[in-house]
Amino acid sequence: MNQKTSHSQRRLSKKGIVKSLLLGMLYLNYAHAGNELEDDSYFPAARMSFGSQANVRLFDEAANTTAHQKGMWSTSGNWPLYAIHMALLPNGNVITYGTDESGRGLGLAYDVWTPSQGFTDASHNTLDITTDTNVFCSAQQLLGNGSLLISGGDQRPNGINGAGIKSANVFNPNDNSMSLTGEMNQQRWYPTLTTMPNGDILVHGGRIDKETPTTLPELYSQTSGTWSQLHGADSPDVYSVKGWYYPRSFVNNKGNVVFIKGNDNGVYELDAYKTTANGQGGINHKINTGTGDFKFFYPTVSYASGKVLAFKEGKKVYSININNFSSKRLANIPSERIWSDATLLANGEVLVSGGSSVRQDLDSAHFTAEVYNPENDKWRTTEASQKARLYHSSAVLLPSGAVLVAGGGPPGPIYQLNAEMYYPDYLFDVNGNWATRPTITSITTNVSYDKNISVKYSGNKKIERITMVKLGSTTHSWNMGQIFREVNFKERQNNRLVIGSGQLTPQKMTQGYYMVFVIDADGVPSEAKIIKLS
Repeated sequence: MNQKTSHSQRRLSKKGIVKSLLLGMLYLNYAHAGNELEDDSYFPAARMSFGSQANVRLFDEAANTTAHQKGMWSTSGNWPLYAIHMALLPNGNVITYGTDESGRGLGLAYDVWTPSQGFTDASHNTLDITTDTNVFCSAQQLLGNGSLLISGGDQRPNGINGAGIKSANVFNPNDNSMSLTGEMNQQRWYPTLTTMPNGDILVHGGRIDKETPTTLPELYSQTSGTWSQLHGADSPDVYSVKGWYYPRSFVNNKGNVVFIKGNDNGVYELDAYKTTANGQGGINHKINTGTGDFKFFYPTVSYASGKVLAFKEGKKVYSININNFSSKRLANIPSERIWSDATLLANGEVLVSGGSSVRQDLDSAHFTAEVYNPENDKWRTTEASQKARLYHSSAVLLPSGAVLVAGGGPPGPIYQLNAEMYYPDYLFDVNGNWATRPTITSITTNVSYDKNISVKYSGNKKIERITMVKLGSTTHSWNMGQIFREVNFKERQNNRLVIGSGQLTPQKMTQGYYMVFVIDADGVPSEAKIIKLS
């Protein structure tokens, strides 16, 4: 049975200790033999204490006079493991995983954080993975029942360095347990999971070993818990070089998956259900986008229906229309940000945090973040955080409207066993004080596409916008869960708002869990309520 402990009290099982020691010896032997240590191949143990520090209660901090212009960062709080993977759960908790507590890059444990308890020891429930799976550098996506599908990972527990696995796990947030589901047909390390309009989950990308990309996409059935291969979409040319590395993937209005990939300036469309001479599925190159390639170390986000924000070297930013396959150059981001995280905010702006101008370089690390406003194509800079966030950091938007930012570092030059909270400027009034927020008092929580959503609220100001943000699921500068949509609504009596069903389609808003924010005339959002759309 899983036992709840604080991270300062948790102990690895005897089996886990032996495995960690053996793997540590394997890494040292591997490195001493003169092998090239590439990407996530070798993670030395971090020399950091797991002792407790001063409690940091969220949302109790005093605002400052520039908060309404630049937002505000919290003080940092202790975190029990390196948050390489992070996902917001339907119950409002956050799961992180990616390494064991030694920092060696072993995904043999996971942590469930309760935001209402702040950055305290009691807020963390850190547990062993009991399925004998290393989920380090896997992919994660929420299922329709609220569980989290985690696919792929690393073979290092089997003594093989830098190779993928076929295993798939399901995390159940009701009891915080982890169990195996159907095994994939292909080994995958660094894959992407994408929810399809009908509820299937597409997996593509990843690699079998250091020399062999995984070129054959698969579909996961939530009904049967099994995987089927898309032989018609088997594409060695598409997934070669860095094309296998977490393809940045989104669903368009035809229900197909449109993706970009590392070291390529093209846009590709994957039809998972077409029938070809080679079998089910197919991939086509659609367009090229200006000069320079997309890189695997930049984030990509779906910031509006049919529109994707993507980055290239030289601070270049593009908007890609995944419905009509066109692209448009946008204003440059002010700072080169390698291994940054892009988080969709409650008002539709995009927060780009962390990263560095030079890859894995602490001297060029960015402590301030950049915020992009799609309405005027302009960027602005936030105040500085306390911690540098480089490779293997993560970030998600919370129902509070704040952004949790954690991790970063392994395999160096830093090892961040901590987290911070970024409070966007919309949480403050013009004097820099915490703003008075509208409140959602009731909402339809289980919604089918042919039904309206009824929202009741309280507050002194008129509600001017309603936005919906799909729950985030991030790793390696890639949030494969979040999408932002603004919806139209009608006002009714007694502070009731109705979101019409006609604008909710499984192509524009794939099945799953969404945060719903109401935003008042001053631009201040409510805390979100999480609903299920299916």
